Amino acid sequence: HYGADYVPEKIPVYKSKASAQGAHEAIRPTDVTLTPEMVKPYLEERHLRLYTLIWRRFMASQTAPAKQMRTTVDVVGSSENTYTFRSVATVTTFPGYLRVYNIQEEGADPEEDENLHDAETLKSLTPDQSCLLYKLLCEQKFTEPPSRFSEATLIKELESNGVGRPSTYATIVNTIQERKYVLKEKGKLIPTDLGFRITDYLVEHLESLFDVGFTAKMEDELDQVEAGQVQWSAMMRDFYSKFEEWLKCAKAMGAPKEDKVLSMLKLMEGITQWAEVEKTPGKRAFNDKKFFTSVKTAFESGKALSAPQWDALLRMALKYEEQIPALKECASANGFAGELETMRAESEARQALAEEWRKKREEARASAPSQEYLGEVMNALKSVNFAPPEKGARRFFDEKKFFQSLQEQYAKGNVLSEKQLNVLKRLVVKYKESLPAYDHIASLMQIPAEGEEKAADSEEQTTPSPAMGEVDDLIRKMQEIRNWNEPKKVRGRIYDDKAFFESIAKQRASGKTLSDKQIAALKKTAAKYSVF
Repeated sequence: HYGADYVPEKIPVYKSKASAQGAHEAIRPTDVTLTPEMVKPYLEERHLRLYTLIWRRFMASQTAPAKQMRTTVDVVGSSENTYTFRSVATVTTFPGYLRVYNIQEEGADPEEDENLHDAETLKSLTPDQSCLLYKLLCEQKFTEPPSRFSEATLIKELESNGVGRPSTYATIVNTIQERKYVLKEKGKLIPTDLGFRITDYLVEHLESLFDVGFTAKMEDELDQVEAGQVQWSAMMRDFYSKFEEWLKCAKAMGAPKEDKVLSMLKLMEGITQWAEVEKTPGKRAFNDKKFFTSVKTAFESGKALSAPQWDALLRMALKYEEQIPALKECASANGFAGELETMRAESEARQALAEEWRKKREEARASAPSQEYLGEVMNALKSVNFAPPEKGARRFFDEKKFFQSLQEQYAKGNVLSEKQLNVLKRLVVKYKESLPAYDHIASLMQIPAEGEEKAADSEEQTTPSPAMGEVDDLIRKMQEIRNWNEPKKVRGRIYDDKAFFESIAKQRASGKTLSDKQIAALKKTAAKYSVF
């Protein structure tokens, strides 16, 4: 199909990396003669796209390499301050495996390809030829920090450091997002405050365990166990002996001295009125008196307090400061006055932040339209048997869990956002057969009837924007073109003006809006044929 030039001299053989796991068999076509065009009538669109991807990847792996010609020219100045300027142009002389992928840019003109033009210009130069300074462009730039990881670049970084394996990469990427260590924004993974604090804590307290080199070494040892070169029991015994010591050190890190703890426990014995246990739905109840008793009992039995337990005692002492008049004197005498004041400042900051959020919620609730009608909507949806969770583009969406979370927010008096209301509307429409009073609920939520919604969509689609009106006028003029240029093939890409125009005209005929890039390419093509 492609010709003898595309058959490599030797059959390509690819070797896996040392860290690659061979347990997962590759996906490849069972019959390479079944091209995507042949199986198209029998597959759904998404299945066809997947099959095409696999088929092309397989064919490309067995096709001759592409050949490229790179021209590099160094221009050296002749003044006292001499600088060297380098210009490089690369042109594909033989597409090779790229032909399989059928790389093509619609509307592009090979005659206006800047890279091709630059290559021809550079090739025409000769060594030691004098050059005339045509223009001098000065631009100031500053060093920028590296960009945030995306899912792909994070996996690449893990792979380059020997951390994880192909079978665990997906789990790693999903876990850090599910636990809110990072948030995905515009394709980038942005660390959260929780992620920073967790990382700092683990690296500080378990530095050896969270060292990249140690993790990579563990992966290598597991590979050696698989290959039969290392006995697994000996490897695990060595690991756990170290791990046990690390845990002991981590627990003891930041722990208070015994005299501090003893003085604090004696002070807090004077507390007579403990706060009542508040049980909040969905949250764990914290019993101050029970916690203090358990800490005291553990300390008296010879167990050392951990750093988190000591911090909890400090916070509790500030909470009951009115019942502990000698708290400041005791803190100064036993060397934890600084810790106490730091804890006080943090506590006050948290209270101020909580108060700020409370005011914002009240302001939002006061300015938002009334949502009292949601009570009827919530009651109506209680009887619905929601579908099991479905895997979406990023994560599982649990309709029942989502609805229950909205119920809790509404019960607390919180105002639901526009996005939450839109999802709630979709649930109402989806389960309308299970809602006896659907028409009433739909009117409360201002859900248009099916006919009205389609009419609105149709009206919106038939109303062209000013930009599309100009495009439609240009398409009508270009339909008069009778002599189209022959398709040109450059670097494995086919440039066909007629095919490009017909595809654009077809999109507009179906009511679709063109992108800025398509409009620009259309105007460039029109200019070639003197259509204005």
